[in-house]
Amino acid sequence: MQSNPEFKNLFAGPSAQFKLLKAICESIAKQGKELSDCHIEGLYNLFGEQLLLKSLNLVDKEAIEHITTPTGRTYFVVRRPKKTYTLYCTTPYCDCLQFQNNIRKNSSKLFCKHIISCNLALATGKCQMRTSTEYMSTDGIL
Repeated sequence: MQSNPEFKNLFAGPSAQFKLLKAICESIAKQGKELSDCHIEGLYNLFGEQLLLKSLNLVDKEAIEHITTPTGRTYFVVRRPKKTYTLYCTTPYCDCLQFQNNIRKNSSKLFCKHIISCNLALATGKCQMRTSTEYMSTDGIL
């Protein structure tokens, strides 16, 4: 699939990309939790083939948990064989190496497969939903 150059300027900056990711995920959730060709094209134009495929692979493996605390706070946990990642629903942040390297480089691509896959898993209903009395504090990342 080749990227449409007309879309490139629409996706400038991480804040715009996060809003577009959220909008695509809302559309997926409203349309029966299925990814359409239009959704795939939008995600491809946002993140490129490699990052999109890695993200979709994580969703397919059902390695993502969406956790809600009794106070209503929510976060994601992505369990991988070697490491577990905690991500928060309201901000694009991950403690994985790719995300950290992008921050150090001052990259405009402040996304990793974990952030994308958590949003897609929630939209498609392919994440494990659970409640927990423990809350992972964001104090360390603010």
